[in-house]
Amino acid sequence: MDFERVLRDLAGDFTARGVPYALIGGFALGALGLPRATMDLDFLVSRDALPRVDDIMQRRGYRLRYRSENVSQFVADSANLGQVDFLHAFRTVSIGMLARAMEVTVFEGSLRVRTLRSDDLVGLKVQALANDPLRERRDLADIELLAERYSGEMDWERIREYFVLFGRLDLYDEIRDTHGPAERG
Repeated sequence: MDFERVLRDLAGDFTARGVPYALIGGFALGALGLPRATMDLDFLVSRDALPRVDDIMQRRGYRLRYRSENVSQFVADSANLGQVDFLHAFRTVSIGMLARAMEVTVFEGSLRVRTLRSDDLVGLKVQALANDPLRERRDLADIELLAERYSGEMDWERIREYFVLFGRLDLYDEIRDTHGPAERG
């Protein structure tokens, strides 16, 4: 997959068409300075913008492989275009994540794209490990990297809410004790 070309094209199209979006997944970790191998691009997009996303993806040479209430997956016949996955933002929590997204530069500063904040990426990682216990080690490692690197910038109360939402408060306590900011007193 030609990540630079695909990301440049899609981010440009999303911006031009008013699609609320943010990078998530492995590429978002890399954009935040925590490189991780990934085979595709993942985005959080407003569910209300899905008709525009569908049009953009079709015009760029992708076909819809799968769609549910929560996700869409697009593939292209060209290996250079690869696979692009979308998580649909329509619940209060995910709409808030999208609203808090920030711009970062990628590809040595040549492209500005929107990505989720580190604490919101933690929230999606908590959801992923709750949904698929086989992914727990990888997702937990990503959570710890984010917490280690961005501890002082993260909203720890929001992170706690994500762990509570998915019934993993025990895991939050471990991560907070290890990586959280020192208590002031």
